[in-house]
Parts: sequence; structure tokens; C-alpha cells
Amino acid sequence: MELEFLFAEFISGVSCINILGIKTFLAIVETNSLAKAAEKLFLSQSTVSYRLNELEQELGIQLIMREQGKRFITLTREGEEFIAIAERWLSLERDTDDWKNKGQDNMYLKIGSVDSLNSYIFPPLFRSIISGDNPFTINVSSHWTFTVYNLLKNYELDLGLVLGIINFSDILSYPVFQEKLVLATYDYSRKFTGKEEISPCTLDPENEIYVNWGTDYVSWHDKWWDPTKRKNLVVDTAGLVMQFLKISDYWSIVPLSIGSFLQKNDKDIKLFEISEPKPKRICYLVKHRYPKLSSTKAIEVFEEQLDIFIKGCSFLNTNTEIE
Repeated sequence: MELEFLFAEFISGVSCINILGIKTFLAIVETNSLAKAAEKLFLSQSTVSYRLNELEQELGIQLIMREQGKRFITLTREGEEFIAIAERWLSLERDTDDWKNKGQDNMYLKIGSVDSLNSYIFPPLFRSIISGDNPFTINVSSHWTFTVYNLLKNYELDLGLVLGIINFSDILSYPVFQEKLVLATYDYSRKFTGKEEISPCTLDPENEIYVNWGTDYVSWHDKWWDPTKRKNLVVDTAGLVMQFLKISDYWSIVPLSIGSFLQKNDKDIKLFEISEPKPKRICYLVKHRYPKLSSTKAIEVFEEQLDIFIKGCSFLNTNTEIE
């Protein structure tokens, strides 16, 4: 059966709602697993199976073989043929969205970032964008860095602000600022009181509240402490850092923006500089190499506003020539 005939037959029969089924099918193909596709789409495995079954029933074609006990999926011959059709359908959907938005004055941008940036650095920027001289609508969501890259790759985001570079051929990345990190502790024993800088070698790793502040920070951390040794306490939010700091002699290395927030909410939390080489985290702007036409103007305006915002923040290093 020729591809053009399959595509024409598919368009005449598929419902709009089954664009979800098409996206699910392509995720299964990409990951070679229903379970991994569920993780990628942030869905339950039963939902992935339901969407696949619904798509197959609507097409009247089996796309994937059901084989008990196998970890990886096997496509039927029709399933292999359908990959190109599904990809063209998604491309058509994106082109349709661009066409509908063409010529509209309002701008719309989907931005994904890690939680610590969204919560402690960028709120003033987002407020200025939606209420400034050239306002536009933004959809802001929080994800892990790797998830942001995947969402950008699939055109589910327009821009990302992340804490590391991952090699995706269709994603461009640029360092936009670096922020120093400081030691946060209640210092009940007054071990650090009066010291201008703290050497990491004086810190007990058994009492660390560890947070992954990005690839650059992890590299620094691994030089001081054995990366193969299991960490006693790992958290992923600043709120949890604050709760566990109350344990006697516990400490955490945090970005200055978060350290200042913690100290503002509890004056007994102490912040100390780390000795050279100082730890840092680097924020990267990431975007698709081939952005949607409907988002190009909004991306340009956002990048201009981001540059102005960073230059106005005293705690951020605006030098983009990051070592």
C-alpha cells in the first residue's frame, strides 16, 4: 500500500481527539516500550495502552504486537509504515497552529524551567512580561532539565531555562548567567561563626543536605566528596532544605538567591562564603533550532527582556563567557 494512499485514507477517517493517540504511538516507537513511553508522557501505563488501543480501533489496524513477558515492543508491518504518516500528521498540526496564529497581535510563549529558577529568580521577570509595555501571554511550567529538552524537542515548549547542557541535535543552548553558591546552616555549635570563608574539607558530608544544582555544581561537588558514596539526605526543593537545616549541625550548599530567601524567612540561618574554587551554578537558555513561526517574535521579545532582567540583578553574574 503506497504511503500517499495511506495518508489520505488516514486523514479522512481519524478524529481530532486521536492526535493524543498519534503522539502516544510515536512515544512508544521512540522509547521502544510502553512503560518508558508512559514516563516520557507523564502518564500511567494503562492510559498509554488505552490511547494505543483506541487509535488502532479507529484505524482498524494493529500497529504493535502484544507479546507477554517482553520488555520491548515489536511493530507490525503496518505499524512501521504508520510512523511516517504519524510524523506528518504532527507536522500538519503544528503548521495549522502557526497558520491560525499568523497575523495575530497577541504573543504566546510556553516556557519550561527548573523549579528553583521559577520560584526564586524569575517571578519578577514573568510579572514584568505580562504587565509591561509589550505584554504577552506566557505558560510557565517546572520540570527537570532533561524533561525540558525533551519537551522542546517535541515542540511542547518554546523556550527553556535549565541548569545543564544535554546533547540534542535540534536544541540550541546558551549560558545566560552564573550564580554563586553559599553554605547555609544554623551553626548551632558556632563552628563557623566569625569565619569569612569555609573550606569544603571542614564540612562533614554525613550532615549534608544535598541538592543537585546542575551539571557544573555536580562537577565541583564530586571533586570534594566521593561521588560513589551514597548521600545520607538528598532533596529537590529549597523548602525541604529549610526543614532539614533545623537538625543540629546539618548544612547545605545553596544558590545565593535561595540562601537569601531562607535567611529572610528565618534570621537564625547563617550564610557563609565557600573558599576557592567557589561553587557555582550556570543557567542556560535553550530553544529549538527550528522554532515554530508563531513563536519567533515572542521568543525574541522574551530574550530581550531576559537580558535586561539579568543585568539588573546584583546577585547574578551577567558575564556569558562562562569558564
